[in-house]
Amino acid sequence: MTKCICENCYNLKEEMVDGELLQSCEYGFPDETCETCESGECEFTCEHQQPITEFTVACSVCGKEMHVMTQSEDGVFYCPDCYWKQNS
Repeated sequence: MTKCICENCYNLKEEMVDGELLQSCEYGFPDETCETCESGECEFTCEHQQPITEFTVACSVCGKEMHVMTQSEDGVFYCPDCYWKQNS
């Protein structure tokens, strides 16, 4: 059994339009049926797919370890406390 190729893709974004939650991909979906796919299964491939992976990273300020779902473990990460302190 295969999963929808878009299900775990970093390029897939959700946005609220007229009170409805819609998904979009910055590269376009692999097939016109993907935008409204509800089956959760497909055989499509996509050359732009960026899988989301779980990483353990450290907060850039306090060093607290946390699990994040992201495309890469590179970058700057903040725990919730440090994020709010930085943006208050």
